[in-house]
Amino acid sequence: MLPENYIEIIVRLVLTIVFGGIIGLERSGSNHDAGLRTHILVCMGSAAVMLMSQEISVQYGGDVMRIGAQVVSGIGFLGAGCILVHGKRIRGLTTAAGLWATACLGLVIGSGFYFIAIVMSLLVVAVMLVLRPVTKYLQERKSKKVCKIKIYPEKPEDFGNAYKYITESAFHITAMVREDDGSVLVSVRDTDENTSDLIISTLLTDTSIRKIEKVN
Repeated sequence: MLPENYIEIIVRLVLTIVFGGIIGLERSGSNHDAGLRTHILVCMGSAAVMLMSQEISVQYGGDVMRIGAQVVSGIGFLGAGCILVHGKRIRGLTTAAGLWATACLGLVIGSGFYFIAIVMSLLVVAVMLVLRPVTKYLQERKSKKVCKIKIYPEKPEDFGNAYKYITESAFHITAMVREDDGSVLVSVRDTDENTSDLIISTLLTDTSIRKIEKVN
């Protein structure tokens, strides 16, 4: 719906500062470069484009969403600048997604759908805050590698000592398979870089263990 007066336009643009700022504050608190001001500007720019699209549509006709659609696709260049690669990890994806969502939020505000804007901004912040511990847990769990150790006991029943040591030492066994050659392939989740070496060096002191191999 086209704003009837300048007050309505001002209200919509001011609201972009409020709702865009809410999302930006969360990112600023997480020490991200794309923080408060970036999110406000993205939201405000999107809203202004939407207002302009509505005005052009009334005066000259045409599709209202044509220009707005370019905002949704064009915001990608800004989001790409937030994505950084650190070794095998990629950081900034959440910030990039947040910028894209903020651009969409600006279009919603510029169109005058205030209720949608309120709900959307609250949900975006909720997703970023509430799910942050879950994401951190999943990342930490994924970052822990699994080392595979092939244990050759002197007798099949001698493997019990090795199994007892691994479990009592708080190593997490993810899989255990008895091979045809009498060995046992044990997969253990790494707690640090020296997990497999520590297990091997300790078990080699056990006379009931004939040989131990590290499997890549």
